Amino acid sequence: MASEIGRWSIGGKVYGDAYAVGLEDHVKSLSEMVDEKYLDNVSIYQNSEGRLVTFFHTHGTNDSGEFDDIGEMLELDPKTGEILLRREGSGS
Repeated sequence: MASEIGRWSIGGKVYGDAYAVGLEDHVKSLSEMVDEKYLDNVSIYQNSEGRLVTFFHTHGTNDSGEFDDIGEMLELDPKTGEILLRREGSGS
Protein backbone atom coordinates (compact mmCIF):
# COMPACT_ATOMS: atom_id res chain seq x y z
CA MET A 1 0.00 0.00 0.00
CA ALA A 2 2.79 2.44 0.85
CA SER A 3 4.39 1.95 -2.57
CA GLU A 4 1.07 2.73 -4.27
CA ILE A 5 0.67 5.92 -2.24
CA GLY A 6 4.23 6.89 -3.11
CA ARG A 7 3.69 6.38 -6.82
CA TRP A 8 0.41 8.27 -6.66
CA SER A 9 2.00 11.21 -4.86
CA ILE A 10 4.52 11.67 -7.67
CA GLY A 11 1.98 11.26 -10.45
CA GLY A 12 2.67 7.58 -11.14
CA LYS A 13 1.72 5.99 -14.44
CA VAL A 14 -1.80 4.61 -14.72
CA TYR A 15 -2.08 1.58 -16.97
CA GLY A 16 -5.83 1.52 -17.69
CA ASP A 17 -8.21 -1.43 -17.72
CA ALA A 18 -6.21 -4.54 -16.79
CA TYR A 19 -8.99 -6.86 -17.93
CA ALA A 20 -9.50 -5.34 -21.38
CA VAL A 21 -7.22 -7.46 -23.55
CA GLY A 22 -5.30 -10.71 -23.21
CA LEU A 23 -6.09 -11.60 -19.60
CA GLU A 24 -6.13 -15.33 -20.27
CA ASP A 25 -2.87 -15.17 -22.25
CA HIS A 26 -1.14 -13.13 -19.53
CA VAL A 27 -2.21 -15.46 -16.73
CA LYS A 28 -1.27 -18.56 -18.72
CA SER A 29 2.18 -17.13 -19.47
CA LEU A 30 2.75 -16.15 -15.83
CA SER A 31 1.66 -19.57 -14.59
CA GLU A 32 4.51 -21.10 -16.57
CA MET A 33 7.02 -18.87 -14.73
CA VAL A 34 6.09 -19.63 -11.12
CA ASP A 35 7.00 -22.70 -9.10
CA GLU A 36 4.37 -25.39 -9.67
CA LYS A 37 3.83 -25.73 -5.91
CA TYR A 38 2.02 -22.36 -6.10
CA LEU A 39 -0.42 -23.39 -8.82
CA ASP A 40 -3.18 -24.56 -6.45
CA ASN A 41 -4.95 -21.17 -6.54
CA VAL A 42 -4.65 -17.82 -8.27
CA SER A 43 -6.09 -14.45 -7.28
CA ILE A 44 -6.33 -11.85 -10.03
CA TYR A 45 -7.18 -8.18 -9.63
CA GLN A 46 -6.41 -4.71 -10.91
CA ASN A 47 -4.64 -2.42 -8.47
CA SER A 48 -5.19 1.33 -8.13
CA GLU A 49 -2.61 2.03 -10.85
CA GLY A 50 -4.36 -0.21 -13.34
CA ARG A 51 -1.71 -2.92 -13.16
CA LEU A 52 -2.79 -6.54 -13.43
CA VAL A 53 -1.89 -8.33 -10.19
CA THR A 54 -1.76 -12.12 -9.96
CA PHE A 55 -1.06 -14.08 -6.80
CA PHE A 56 -0.38 -17.76 -7.46
CA HIS A 57 -0.54 -19.54 -4.12
CA THR A 58 -1.07 -22.57 -1.97
CA HIS A 59 -1.84 -22.81 1.75
CA GLY A 60 0.66 -23.27 4.52
CA THR A 61 2.14 -21.50 7.51
CA ASN A 62 3.83 -18.12 7.37
CA ASP A 63 6.95 -17.04 9.25
CA SER A 64 4.83 -16.45 12.37
CA GLY A 65 3.55 -20.03 12.26
CA GLU A 66 0.02 -18.97 11.29
CA PHE A 67 -2.07 -20.53 8.51
CA ASP A 68 -1.72 -18.31 5.43
CA ASP A 69 -1.59 -18.16 1.65
CA ILE A 70 1.98 -18.77 0.46
CA GLY A 71 2.99 -17.97 -3.09
CA GLU A 72 4.27 -15.59 -5.71
CA MET A 73 2.74 -12.25 -6.68
CA LEU A 74 3.40 -10.68 -10.06
CA GLU A 75 2.30 -7.22 -11.21
CA LEU A 76 2.34 -6.44 -14.91
CA ASP A 77 1.46 -3.88 -17.50
CA PRO A 78 -1.76 -5.34 -18.90
CA LYS A 79 -1.11 -3.95 -22.39
CA THR A 80 2.41 -5.26 -22.94
CA GLY A 81 2.58 -8.11 -20.42
CA GLU A 82 5.81 -6.67 -18.99
CA ILE A 83 6.40 -7.82 -15.41
CA LEU A 84 6.79 -4.70 -13.28
CA LEU A 85 7.10 -6.33 -9.85
CA ARG A 86 7.63 -9.88 -8.62
CA ARG A 87 7.53 -11.04 -4.98
CA GLU A 88 7.43 -14.37 -3.21
CA GLY A 89 6.10 -14.94 0.30
CA SER A 90 2.93 -15.03 2.36
CA GLY A 91 -0.33 -13.33 1.58
CA SER A 92 -0.28 -11.47 4.86
